[in-house]
Amino acid sequence: MSSFTSTHQTAFDPTLADQDLDVEKQEQLNQPGQIHETDATGTLSPGATSFGVSGTTTPDYNTRSVRTSFQTSLPGRGSGLDSDDEEKHGKASSEDETKRVEQQQSPSQPKYVDVDGQKSILVEFDPKDKDDLENPKNWPKRKRLGISLMVASNAFLVSCFASAYLDVAPVLAAIWDTSATVSKLPFTFYVICWGFGPLLLAPAGEALGRKWVYVFSSFMWTVFHVGAARAENMATMIVVRTLASFFGTASMVNGSATAVDLFEGVERAGMISLYCLLVFLGPILGPIVGGYVVEYATPIQDGWRWIFYAAIIAGTAVTVAHAIAPETHEGIILSRKAKRLREESAKNGEGTNYVSAMDLDNMGLLERFKKATVGALRMIVLEPAVLGMSIWQTTVLGVVYIFFEGFPHVFQGQYGFTPGQVGLSFIGIGIGMISCCLWTTSFGMKRYVAKIIKNKGVPTPEMHMDMACIYACALPISLLWFGYSTRTHWICPIIGSVLYGYCMIGILLASFSYTTFAYGPLSASAFAAQSLIRSCSTGTFPLFGTAFYNNLGTENATLILACVSIAEIAIPFVLWKYGPQIRKRSKMSVK
Repeated sequence: MSSFTSTHQTAFDPTLADQDLDVEKQEQLNQPGQIHETDATGTLSPGATSFGVSGTTTPDYNTRSVRTSFQTSLPGRGSGLDSDDEEKHGKASSEDETKRVEQQQSPSQPKYVDVDGQKSILVEFDPKDKDDLENPKNWPKRKRLGISLMVASNAFLVSCFASAYLDVAPVLAAIWDTSATVSKLPFTFYVICWGFGPLLLAPAGEALGRKWVYVFSSFMWTVFHVGAARAENMATMIVVRTLASFFGTASMVNGSATAVDLFEGVERAGMISLYCLLVFLGPILGPIVGGYVVEYATPIQDGWRWIFYAAIIAGTAVTVAHAIAPETHEGIILSRKAKRLREESAKNGEGTNYVSAMDLDNMGLLERFKKATVGALRMIVLEPAVLGMSIWQTTVLGVVYIFFEGFPHVFQGQYGFTPGQVGLSFIGIGIGMISCCLWTTSFGMKRYVAKIIKNKGVPTPEMHMDMACIYACALPISLLWFGYSTRTHWICPIIGSVLYGYCMIGILLASFSYTTFAYGPLSASAFAAQSLIRSCSTGTFPLFGTAFYNNLGTENATLILACVSIAEIAIPFVLWKYGPQIRKRSKMSVK
């Protein structure tokens, strides 16, 4: 749950954070032979990450004018006329603008680039040609939806079996005669690797394509869980869980990029929101799996292995599904098309050379990895806004990780729940998360677009902070509700957890969106930085969660968490009010 997703924007999407580029600069980037390099930008939302989402730079294979395309869709945008004049002249202006854009994007004239002194045709997709089935965005909707859900399900499994392990940790501590703290290390290192694995797998997804990176990642995750299922000591469990996480995070870091490959506009926003919801929902539902395995798998000396057998079965199914699914990365598809056209041209004796934008991009995998790593470190050191957001996200997610130890203390210790019932108590947080995502993709989206229209078609990062301020204020209320209602009926703390889940996912979505807007082409580095901080921090929280609640008691422990949340209320308010001044002083943010 400490990782989030990355997206690659190629055109304005009012639901996702395309950058406020001026038309002249964008048109320069669209010249033949030019490669516009954009980083993996975050969701509006989710996913990502998720869980922290680190990304890497990727060529924009179908670059279009960001501001022009959206501004021309708004009534009266940029005309400088009152409403009466708009009615008279709007139609003519719109027609002229449409003709100009069509001329820029006309597929009748091929684009030429110089490759080693040879005039070559640049192969690219025509965004207006909806009959081109080589373009992933033109595939049947059922097919696109199926691929996206498959990737999201993979990310869900990776995150779900993180927290599912915590239920068997006490069992393994007793069987292998280790301390409670050591028995939780397989979970800690598993989560920490969510920050480091994407630094390799995100660049690999851009250089090698999505499909086989997904296949490799899910296969390795499954294989290492075979080792976990047959482990006979804690050292083996720690090693195999760490490696499973490191190599298994491809779907968590590249999932929202797949949604960008396949969808546009509101559909894209909806899929990324669904993806992010599943990623964050995984650790919430993991205790249900672990709880019922501990409760019903007998004898428990070997029954605990069924958690990992379930992971192996699910991982095998996902690996096969990835192997069957087609490639969705536009760069890879266009590169293969260019190769096919060169072969056909040579066979026909024409000698015409075809290239894609990816063929012209000479950045190797090692260079991409270095760029992602260095970029993340620079963001941590040089950008206080990124550091502040990372601390805020870490605290919000860290409370959930402490709840993995706090819920058994409350519901099993005070209410007498069984391990399976304790797992079910996490459903309250899940209900809150789902409710917030539904609001964000419906009424919240309409509200956001209205704010863009009011601002003359220009989106700003601060537009996402107003709701974040409300969530930040409500978050400590939910914690106090949870902590001080445990002397009443068990449904009362569950209701408090619903409010916490709602505020938690709302804060994460708002912070991801702010990062996307604020850092534009460098947002991937910002997400990688946030992912490193979140993962390395939150993974350690369960190590002291049990002692935290046992020594302080439910009310005092939760009061401390609420006080920390109160102290962090200042973060969204500062960014909301002083965000433009902060970005103006930054060397990396979008001004």
